[in-house]
Amino acid sequence: MVFMNDDVLDAAINEVINNADRFDICSSEPATYTEATSTNTLGNETSLSFTGPADGDTSGRKGTLDAITDGDVTGTGTASHYGISDTSNSVLYIAQFAEQLAERDQRQHIHDLKRD
Repeated sequence: MVFMNDDVLDAAINEVINNADRFDICSSEPATYTEATSTNTLGNETSLSFTGPADGDTSGRKGTLDAITDGDVTGTGTASHYGISDTSNSVLYIAQFAEQLAERDQRQHIHDLKRD
């Protein structure tokens, strides 16, 4: 059985929560800060608010990016990934949207940072 103490998971989640100041929706998976914030970005938000760390929905821990209602759309296309970064040129978290989310409102349902 694999076990990781909640404090270890919370430390990783808090690294994102405490340092993130930019969220980008991206047309493909970014591998660098430049790709996340320039090359692949379709839109972004720089006023981020998080909740957590907290218990995961089924197990593990999670941090939640609160709803974004006023992001800037800067490109056209279908968002497949998102990146959370800090403006000191560091990508903190990259993930892929669930297929149905990329086809719908890309500002909603972007919230769970978790490790189950």
